[in-house]
Amino acid sequence: MFHSILLRVNAFMMLLLAIPIFLCMLMALALNEPAAFKGFFITFIVAISVGSFITFINISVPPAKLRPKTGFVIVTASWLLSSILFSFPYYFSGAIPHWADAYFETVSGFTTTGGSILPDIEALPRSILFWRSMTQWLGGIGIVILTISAMPMLGIRNMSMMQGEATGISIGKLAPRASSTAKIMWLIYLLLTIMSTFLLMLSGLGIYDALTLTFSTVSTGGFSPYNAYVPYFNTFDVELIVIITMLISSVNFALLYSLYNGKPQSLFHNSELRFYLAVVSFISLGIFFILMVTGTYTDWILALRESVFQTVSLISTTGFATTDYGLWPYQAQFLLLMTFFIGGCAGSTAGGVKPIRILVMFKQTILELKYLLYPNGIFSLKINKMSVPKSTLGIVTGFITLYTLTVLVTTMIVATGGHSLETSFSAAISAIGNVGPSFGAIGAVGDFSFFQDYIKVTLSLAMIAGRLELYTTAVAVIVIWCRKV
Repeated sequence: MFHSILLRVNAFMMLLLAIPIFLCMLMALALNEPAAFKGFFITFIVAISVGSFITFINISVPPAKLRPKTGFVIVTASWLLSSILFSFPYYFSGAIPHWADAYFETVSGFTTTGGSILPDIEALPRSILFWRSMTQWLGGIGIVILTISAMPMLGIRNMSMMQGEATGISIGKLAPRASSTAKIMWLIYLLLTIMSTFLLMLSGLGIYDALTLTFSTVSTGGFSPYNAYVPYFNTFDVELIVIITMLISSVNFALLYSLYNGKPQSLFHNSELRFYLAVVSFISLGIFFILMVTGTYTDWILALRESVFQTVSLISTTGFATTDYGLWPYQAQFLLLMTFFIGGCAGSTAGGVKPIRILVMFKQTILELKYLLYPNGIFSLKINKMSVPKSTLGIVTGFITLYTLTVLVTTMIVATGGHSLETSFSAAISAIGNVGPSFGAIGAVGDFSFFQDYIKVTLSLAMIAGRLELYTTAVAVIVIWCRKV
């Protein structure tokens, strides 16, 4: 039964992915890019053929209710298989002829990490670059969630797959059914996409530039069809729209839905959002102060503009850069490094540990100090005016421990390639946090092309694990290893 469900879900995903692939194929044809057309055509044929065949042989399988661990395995397998399919246009078009590079670029886009192996982005055909940006948009909300919205048609019930795909401590149901929740999330995502595209076009961008930039900001991905990224457009209007879109996209979608439903008070009462905005403000102003005191900038308006943009870009795990922050004072770089670890809010497209987990651990530390001062006192940890159960504290502590261990192990593997500790650690925390450009050789003006193939594959797997919140991937590996699916 498990294998039938796994095949059915992935077949449905292939048929879904065939739609954007077909659109990009038409784009390559219209732009007279034969090599790109070849890559999309082969990918389209594979997706349609394999997806249709698997669907046909599984058409008589009865409906099934997934167990949580089974859902985790399906989600993990779906991301791995989808990433392979997504790499076909790069590989078969010859745009990225080396498979490890094509797979890395694909996973980086699909997981909305934004790190690239391309030293010259603009050398690629425009249709391939459009596809590159689109992979972020598809991966931002999670192609698996789109599949979940059609689960009743697939004969699958419950929230198991949704739990595997969601980011943060809990998903927070927006509707009683998983399929309804997924549809609401996609509605919010589409509205953000339309809003951003419209505003960017009003600021003077063409439809191609507006869409590719929107795909990157709404998904908090960070890819751009230009080597200069956002500075290519050289307008404050575009930069401001990008900042606002990145910030909104890194907020819990459940809160955005409350705003959509006419309940703005939910935003002001949410502990994680208040903490998140406080952190963004503190780091932005801290970097601004450092840049001014050290004389890095003499124009305070420019210093404030750069500090706010880089803080929002990195804490939302988008990874855009308007300047080489690797040349900033070490104190400013340290504050930026903190954003890599924190990340955006739970239930958003952003990566990282999530502010809610940081807030829980911070409040728990305060409670432990209170217990030491007042051993007989009775205290409780509250988030959003609700007591946090001890089971949640255990989950948060376990996650941060697993996150730290994963970063350390990945750093060690990268370092075996002879790379510096700064570059190795930066690559690890960037991949697992889905941030993209980091420090060292992979800073704002660097790329990942110099890494050995096994390191690129390792970082690709780390991106997927980070995108799926580590627990999902860890459970999937254990279940498969123990053969208890």
